[in-house]
Amino acid sequence: MEYKELNLLILPIIDEKSEKLDGILGNVEISLSVVIYNEFVAIGEPTKVRPSNYKEMLNSGVLTSQKFESDENGNAVIDLTTMLSSRNFIKLINSYEGKYSFILNIKVSVFKTEKFYPYEGIITNPFEYSNNREGDIVFDTLFLDDIITLESLEVKYKLSELKSELKRIEDLYTITKSNIEQKISLSDKEIEIVTEDYEPVNFNYVVTRLLEFKEGTLNPGLIFCEQFGLKKELDILKTFDRCILRMTQLYPNVTIDDGEGIPYSGPDKVDPVDPKQPESK
Repeated sequence: MEYKELNLLILPIIDEKSEKLDGILGNVEISLSVVIYNEFVAIGEPTKVRPSNYKEMLNSGVLTSQKFESDENGNAVIDLTTMLSSRNFIKLINSYEGKYSFILNIKVSVFKTEKFYPYEGIITNPFEYSNNREGDIVFDTLFLDDIITLESLEVKYKLSELKSELKRIEDLYTITKSNIEQKISLSDKEIEIVTEDYEPVNFNYVVTRLLEFKEGTLNPGLIFCEQFGLKKELDILKTFDRCILRMTQLYPNVTIDDGEGIPYSGPDKVDPVDPKQPESK
């Protein structure tokens, strides 16, 4: 669609993918500000108006309020002919023309849809106009540089899910990092309560001694209980086995080879005496 008429204000409406949106309903309220630009900004020069660029001397209040529906090009077309011919508008222009500059304040409200969140914002734009042969105030069709981007309900929902998952991962990382640092500190630190030579001097040896106990005593005990039907004893030994497994899983890098060796083995091992048999003389 071509916009050849004068006095039209065009508001582009898109989604996050920059796709033009038609059938979007909303409302605009437009007022006019009489302003004086800062010394470093030439009158009529800025295409982007920011509050830091100017000082507002006077505001007209709402001059027009119109509902709109975006067309197939994703544009909300606002006809300002009635506003430009209103008594208040003409009086304001005639009173300050040549002394100050004018800025259009465009308050845009877009209604919520099934796919998009509502939108509300204020767009400011320099007001440049001319007079036709009849002396009426007119201006060429104005396409605003500010594009109204609507936020998708689905995108925001997915973003919320991602933020929640990221928070969960960050919390898990923090806990894991703290546990690892604590383990490293414990495994490298000598145990201060050691008073006997046979006590472990660091936490690594606590873990390896559990592994050695499991390998040299607990596993054979489990086999023995299963073979001879010692059910109660088997359940108790299985509880030991689970506890040792939970502890050693906290220190996967500590192996039985890091320890001092399984006791009750080697050339000095003494054969047990069967209490049912008399000792040999």
